[in-house]
Amino acid sequence: MSRIDVTRPELIRPGSGPGRDHSPFATGGSLTPGAVLPATGSSRWHRTARAPGKEGWASRGRDTLAGLGLILVLVLGCGACSGLAGQASGAAAPPVLEGLSPAPVVTGEVRPGLAVLYFYQLYRHIKEMPVGEEAIAKGVPGPAIPYLDHRFGVGRVFDSGEVQGVGMQLSGLIHFAAPGTYQLLSRSNDGFRLFLDGRLALDDPHVHQDHTSDPVSVRIQEPGWYPVLIQYFQRKGSATLELHWQPPGSAAPVPIPAAAYGH
Repeated sequence: MSRIDVTRPELIRPGSGPGRDHSPFATGGSLTPGAVLPATGSSRWHRTARAPGKEGWASRGRDTLAGLGLILVLVLGCGACSGLAGQASGAAAPPVLEGLSPAPVVTGEVRPGLAVLYFYQLYRHIKEMPVGEEAIAKGVPGPAIPYLDHRFGVGRVFDSGEVQGVGMQLSGLIHFAAPGTYQLLSRSNDGFRLFLDGRLALDDPHVHQDHTSDPVSVRIQEPGWYPVLIQYFQRKGSATLELHWQPPGSAAPVPIPAAAYGH
């Protein structure tokens, strides 16, 4: 697996993980979470029922047989519905990102928050934003962002000084304190994309209103600080940027605390 120079996290190249195109972005609109995961689909089940006809039967015997037949159909139909519901719920499992490696850093040397570069343009898609050396040349650095749990409304986006036409590249580390499976999800307005250890984890790259991303399960084998790079833009109107996780054994997702971010 390719490693990331954590001393210069702004040079992380999105999409450069194993199995991905080494260009900064794929040619399509959205990318598939992880380097080894196929695209996942969803299934929709539709069932229709037809009301019994009103035609009379020639005899009571036929009425009895018809009643028994209807009962049998209903029983079998309910069993089929239960089976289909089980299949549909099984298809909703989030994709899994695994095989990640912590960065070789000493906890005492990690500074709080995520490093940030600001860009000033009315973006429509994350792929329009600069990356790598171009991001360093065009980006305006600002104070570190301590955590991501912000609903700005129509106010200024962090220390950008602007309420619209703002792009951000956030780079640094996230601390996973224990092994196990974590669920990650974002809530953003507008576009959002997150790479963990150089591999795509969350992708919600278009212009949209407040929207919660599809979750991804991240399997952590070794506790530690993991390299993270986030791209975000606010085009017009209101703005939101939140990042949540559900650690192993937790009942529900919560905002990632400030203590888990570093750079």
